[in-house]
Amino acid sequence: MAEGEHPRTVGAILRGWRGQRNVSLKEIAGRTRIRMDILQALENDSFEALPAAVYVTGYIRGCARALDQDPAPALEAYAAQTRIPGVEYMPDTNTPIGYDRRPSLRSVGLLVATLVAIVVLINLFVRNYEPVEAGLAAPPTPETTATPAPDPTATLSLIPPFQTRESEPIGDVDDLRFRLVAEMNVSVQVFIDGEPVFTGFMNPGESREWSADDSARLVVNDAGGLRVEIDGTSVGPLGRVGERVEREWSKSDRP
Repeated sequence: MAEGEHPRTVGAILRGWRGQRNVSLKEIAGRTRIRMDILQALENDSFEALPAAVYVTGYIRGCARALDQDPAPALEAYAAQTRIPGVEYMPDTNTPIGYDRRPSLRSVGLLVATLVAIVVLINLFVRNYEPVEAGLAAPPTPETTATPAPDPTATLSLIPPFQTRESEPIGDVDDLRFRLVAEMNVSVQVFIDGEPVFTGFMNPGESREWSADDSARLVVNDAGGLRVEIDGTSVGPLGRVGERVEREWSKSDRP
């Protein structure tokens, strides 16, 4: 390879960065909280062992930050290795437009519960429906035995209860209430009063909430896919899809 020429694969770029810094994979895993098997798959260009592209680009950016490198060359190499000709992708990402990862277990559970409830209600309607012909209806005779009405408690017992996710405890009314709502798959880091409280991914529709004494800081790699609320009020757009944003709010920033 000629001097100054960039490696062709994302794995070679990441290995080169580590070699320059003389850092082990274990150290990278500790700094980024990315699993060792993910890091090994990245450096070996084993894309079949990696999750969706939106996650992989987040891993690449995390490795670049840990090694004080510009992630652009690695992201370009990854795109060149994995993009399909003729497919339109979202700006600054390796995610095809219209692509979405498989539904979460919570989404599947809600769908199944809804379908079961619909089937039960249809079954009850069919069993209790009695058509009445116009002009032929007559009052019941004394010998007619009234059919007992269905027991409402028995009906409710057939429908699975709706499962809600308990929110984390909120502090005093003077605390700063900090809430995140994911509108797409996003990778986030949250610091409350200077302490890290969450690092990971959020699925579309997922929300998380914390209470801060003084301040809340957020690092997000896909700013266009996340909504932030302070004390129940949205702070407005953070940035574009694929844009990395770091923001901090304090009690003085309340809407």
